[in-house]
Amino acid sequence: MKRSLIFLTLIAFSFSSLANVIISNTRVIYPEEQKETTVQLINRGNSPALIQAWIDEGNPDSTPETAQVPFLLTPPVVKVEGGSGQQLRIRYTGSANALPQDRESVYYLNVLDIPPKQENLDGKNTMQIAIKSRIKLFYRPTELTIPASDLHKYLSFTAQGNQIVATNRAPYFASIATMSSRGKSLTGEPKMIAPLSTLTIPTTGAVLSGQALDILLVDDYGSYQKYSFTTK
Repeated sequence: MKRSLIFLTLIAFSFSSLANVIISNTRVIYPEEQKETTVQLINRGNSPALIQAWIDEGNPDSTPETAQVPFLLTPPVVKVEGGSGQQLRIRYTGSANALPQDRESVYYLNVLDIPPKQENLDGKNTMQIAIKSRIKLFYRPTELTIPASDLHKYLSFTAQGNQIVATNRAPYFASIATMSSRGKSLTGEPKMIAPLSTLTIPTTGAVLSGQALDILLVDDYGSYQKYSFTTK
């Protein structure tokens, strides 16, 4: 009897662009007044995929076993056929005042795309690669009176040499995709400023008081909105 040994290695990567199963949203907004919210998954491939999904508080190395959050996600594991979709339901399970009522709270939705096991490998060593997609989940209290579309009106930026101190006086998270001045990028990666707080952002060069800034903010729909500011 012929026996063959096949090594199957499962590796999780966070390159969502490589995944067959994608999340239709780039972020999730969960208004407090809603009993639940939904997220749509789409399998762009021809083969079925096994999906495992969970929510965490901000640890990118979290697992479904270690994540402790006040949300119920269903189904946590599901098979999505090629060319079809699947809806995930997210329900808040915490008490009414467990989360801050004067600002948003942020969590993260993880979707792990596990490829099907390959058959008839004839003793060949193979590597299976699981792709993890991760997007932000914003829980939004009903008591917030400022429209989210006015977020930019509550942002200010102070020059401090080779860094900028960003102040967010709004109750929403400010997601900065890019920050530039005079056509040159000032930051190497996106930044997120928590509500009612400040964030010191290192810059690629010295920034002066009175200098013009062009900033792309990510809105509720994942689109970029451009705004101009002047540093203090």
